[in-house]
Parts: sequence; structure tokens; C-alpha cells
Amino acid sequence: MKKLKGDYFIYSANRLKDGKVVFLCIRERKTIWNESSKNALKIKRNEIELYENQVNRDERNCIIIGPYLVEIKENGEIIKLREKIRSNGLNINYKENV
Repeated sequence: MKKLKGDYFIYSANRLKDGKVVFLCIRERKTIWNESSKNALKIKRNEIELYENQVNRDERNCIIIGPYLVEIKENGEIIKLREKIRSNGLNINYKENV
């Protein structure tokens, strides 16, 4: 596992069903995977272990693939440009030629 630098994180992964980027969220006291990083569960460094087992279980159950922690600021803003781009989805107008 890569060394964590920050104090606040969100979990990101890809949904296995369609490949979309998703983020770990809590809804009605249950963990779910949502496409919006704005709804992501903000996890403090000392809370990571509380959610790690659930994330690993979701990967084993083929709900998500490749989960990892994304560093955020205390206000929830994603720090790295790569992760900002991933959270916003495609940044080009893609039109497939048929």
C-alpha cells in the first residue's frame, strides 16, 4: 500500500458493472458506491480501518474494482488534478462514428 500523506481521504474505485468511477458514500447508515465525489464519505486517517473491510468485501463481491484512497482537504476538496479529472468524468465530447 502506498504511504498516505494527508489527514482526510475518500475511497474511489470503478464500478465493475459499467466501469464508471464511484466513491464510497453513506446513505441511510449503509455504505454505497455513488458517482458523485461530492457525496463521498470523508474519512479521517484514524478511521480508515473502519471502512477498509467493507471496501475489500465490495471488491470481493464484484461490486467495485481497484479501490484506493484519494487525499482531500479538510473541506472535502480533492487535491490531485488526476483525481479531480476522474471525479468529473469525461472531459471531452466523445462521439462514436457509426
